[in-house]
Amino acid sequence: MSESFLTDLRALIDVDASSGTRARYSSDAGLTRIPPLAVAFPRTPEQAIAAFDLARAHGVPLTARGGGTSCASNAIGPGLVLDFSRHMNRVISIDPEARTATVEPGCVGSTLQAAAAEYGMRFGPDPSSQNRATIAGMVANNACGPHATAWGRTSDNIVSLDCVDGRGRRFTATTSHDAALSDVPGLASLIDSNLAPIRTELGRFKRQVSGYSLEHLTPEGGRNLAAMLTGTEGTLVLILSITVRLVPLPDAPVLAALGYRSMIEAADDVPALLAHSPLAVEGMDRRLVDVVRAHKGPGAVPALPEGEGWLLVEVGAPGEDVTASLERARALCADSAAIDTVVYPPGAQASALWRIRADGAGLGGRTPPDGAGGGDQQAWPGFEDAAVPPENLGAYLRDFTALMEEFDIDGLLYGHFGDGCVHVRLAMPLDTPEGVAHSRAFLQSAARICAVHGGSVSGEHGDGRARGELLRFMYSPEMLDLFARVKHVFDPDNLLNPGVLAAPMDEAEAASRARARNAGVAGNAGIAGNAGVAGHSGGALELQPGVDPLDFGLRRVSAHPMPADGGFAFTHDGGDFTAAVHRCTGVGKCRAGVSGTFMCPSYLATREEKDVTRGRARILQEAANSQLVKAIDSPEVLEALDLCLACKACSADCPAGVDMARYRSEALFRTYRGRIRPLSHYTLGWLPRLTRVTARVPGLAAVANAVMSVAPLRSLAFRVIGLDPRRGMPTLQSGTFTAWARRHSLLAGSVPTLTPDDAVSSGTASSDAATDAREREGATASSMADSPILSGPRDPSGRPYALVWADSFSQTLDDAGARAVVDVLEANGFAPIVAPDACCGLTWITTGQLAGAKKHLASLLGVLAPFAASGIPIVGVEPSCTAVLRDDLLDLLPEDTRSALVSSATRTLAEVLSAVPASERHLPSLEGVEIVAQPHCHHYSVMGWDTDQALLESLGARVRRLEGCCGLAGNFGMEAGHYDLSVAVASHSLLPSLAAQPDAVYLADGFSCRTQATQLAGRGGVHLATLLAGQHGLIIGE
Repeated sequence: MSESFLTDLRALIDVDASSGTRARYSSDAGLTRIPPLAVAFPRTPEQAIAAFDLARAHGVPLTARGGGTSCASNAIGPGLVLDFSRHMNRVISIDPEARTATVEPGCVGSTLQAAAAEYGMRFGPDPSSQNRATIAGMVANNACGPHATAWGRTSDNIVSLDCVDGRGRRFTATTSHDAALSDVPGLASLIDSNLAPIRTELGRFKRQVSGYSLEHLTPEGGRNLAAMLTGTEGTLVLILSITVRLVPLPDAPVLAALGYRSMIEAADDVPALLAHSPLAVEGMDRRLVDVVRAHKGPGAVPALPEGEGWLLVEVGAPGEDVTASLERARALCADSAAIDTVVYPPGAQASALWRIRADGAGLGGRTPPDGAGGGDQQAWPGFEDAAVPPENLGAYLRDFTALMEEFDIDGLLYGHFGDGCVHVRLAMPLDTPEGVAHSRAFLQSAARICAVHGGSVSGEHGDGRARGELLRFMYSPEMLDLFARVKHVFDPDNLLNPGVLAAPMDEAEAASRARARNAGVAGNAGIAGNAGVAGHSGGALELQPGVDPLDFGLRRVSAHPMPADGGFAFTHDGGDFTAAVHRCTGVGKCRAGVSGTFMCPSYLATREEKDVTRGRARILQEAANSQLVKAIDSPEVLEALDLCLACKACSADCPAGVDMARYRSEALFRTYRGRIRPLSHYTLGWLPRLTRVTARVPGLAAVANAVMSVAPLRSLAFRVIGLDPRRGMPTLQSGTFTAWARRHSLLAGSVPTLTPDDAVSSGTASSDAATDAREREGATASSMADSPILSGPRDPSGRPYALVWADSFSQTLDDAGARAVVDVLEANGFAPIVAPDACCGLTWITTGQLAGAKKHLASLLGVLAPFAASGIPIVGVEPSCTAVLRDDLLDLLPEDTRSALVSSATRTLAEVLSAVPASERHLPSLEGVEIVAQPHCHHYSVMGWDTDQALLESLGARVRRLEGCCGLAGNFGMEAGHYDLSVAVASHSLLPSLAAQPDAVYLADGFSCRTQATQLAGRGGVHLATLLAGQHGLIIGE
């Protein structure tokens, strides 16, 4: 049947039933793995309906999917998955007078927010995933976000839904229908015959999202079918378009941070704060902030008040200026029980705190190290958005945290405390069957505690497969059966998202179950597990027949270990490649394209799930369970990794710390170990060897350049060796940087140990030149003596030594930057010395030749470690190679104690110059100089580029900092099959920015970044050192 269905389906709509795509769509951001039969991508409502009609005719289940960010495993299914995010993603219209907007189901939340902002409005609900989650997904889960405190849930902001139900009936659900609910025959009578349980069990507090919100269908609820269908998780209707209500933007929202001794004390204070009518009240654990500091550095977190936990409270209103909002914030702080408070006006600090809170789902994916060798565990969703009435929040957290301690399950608390909603990622042991059983018992106990405090196991993310089974702890058996009967009204054949929330139950079955209960033989709402009790016929009466249990199809437990085996050590993942790839929990930030970040360049170019970090991680996870993807060397793995630029942006921008560049190298290493590799791996991987030959043999570079300047010859050569013939050949350099350093007596033959005091006492350095140098540099040397970066040996004139390490690119292809580094360091009071030639093995790493990379790194350690051990800073020239020493070195050679020495001593030029007091730097004025700066991806991801920008701006430069990769990405853009994507990535930021500022200095420390601009835009670029050495004049205006 499936083959005939797929054949017919392909005539209607774009379909992909490949193993790779099925693997990528087998999970969302939840715990469960369910491979679909196929994935289809509708372009119009008519295509979606046609696909659904065909699925109904074949009895194939259907699951609608948007951004795939569901934490509850309700955006996956066993049949046909319709991905609305690829094509049906537009804002159709905005009516500013009516304050409404109509959108397609795949429209991303932030797309709507941007469109509404042009009219001074916004959509009220704003979950942290709104920059990649779709509006239909928000409708399906009844998403809320921080500002639901002021503007309500999604269900409070829906005007109408164009939808089709499981019977094929298309109708528009609105906020009020006729008494008979004639669009859905049988629904009104079902509701009216069950008003008593609906009125007592449902709609008790705002964040009661679990189950079906049938209270909206009562007579007093106004027969609000649109609100009732919101939160039904795709189990009753397929949504084709959505009309939402918009609200006016506050003029000047102000953020107050309130510090408390604990998160529980913070929760206790919430009711008092709500009296001030805040826009949002968010809770944030200190340990969540500690994770940010550890991941991105202390500067990533603005100054916070004292405390172990904080409430972030936003106040403001339309028409209220910043002065009035500040007064309200101060009054709120005065009325609070906080031990310390800070008020932030609108600006960068407030935005930074909101970003930390928004990244909570990813940041909470790892528990923080405890300082004693523990912690740093993988944490999972599962009970991550339970909610209670706000007045019960403190008492609930006391019981919940006690339960966590009892079960020895750690987690970071945060969430929408103003609405009583608590988010937590839990370090549940889901990698073994025993751990799954332990976690199941914990979740059941947690649901009982939530129910005791009048709560809901879901407060905004939906129940899905993660919590659907736990509804028995909230609701009576009668209510659970009522949910099933409602499902039957809309979807009697159980085709829409089966296994979630309820399975259809007809009137006869419901009556039989009621009789069994009335006879006193049925269970009650406190029964754990799926077991029922004997019914009147002697069978088992399940509380929730047809609902998937919470431990159904768990992804992690099905994966087998892949221990470190000669490549990367994965020291932060227990030495297990499988654990590393499971860092990705699917929250999908890699799909967002967040301003100021680089992740994920290939997805931004193609908008396909296969080209995003999450999609690649899902393939690697499938390789670990050997089901759809059989092994790490399977074709699906190579396909998934082929368009990964190895930019390492995910290592910085992914809150969970996924490093796809590292995983790619490891996968290539395991795939080709002992096998013949693609020829490009040899030509590009061994490039440092080849260019050293051309640079050292007199005349050879000139000959090679002449040959490669002949287009037909270059094209033929490139085709043979696996490179794209449309690429140009970078000019080969004659002579090496090491030779230049030797001629200038800068090459360090040994580690200098002479200090100024030693020099004076021994009578050395007595020449007039040395005396002049001491006088010239004395002030700088004395003022810099206390810098931790510069506490090592000094030359006879008192200047601190700095070791310039030139990588293979700077050695043999373009040593202008390396020479300028020497000049700039000398001008700023350093005694520059040049390290002997040593390669870091970068090109071996990127092509997965990790055994060779380790040999190069071991040799490099022999060269650099003695200098590092003596306290001399190592100044890198090429960012990607500097990043190898700062990052990859530690996981490739973790047991070599020299690795940590060299890594901690390695610095960028900007970092070293920033250690010099600003008043004592000898740098050119850049007043009036416009700079288009392309941070190298590895510079951005590993070292960070903020220090460079701050240095440039301190000199008066106007810096336009590009967002995203240049697209060449080392060897990536040179390889055959990558040119088009390379150009597409460059077209995202680099090329339009260069075109917009033709007279600006193009600043790019990376050789590949300069090469890309030269080849695609005819624009030369300079290294930071070249700019600071005053040698940039030739490239301005090119």
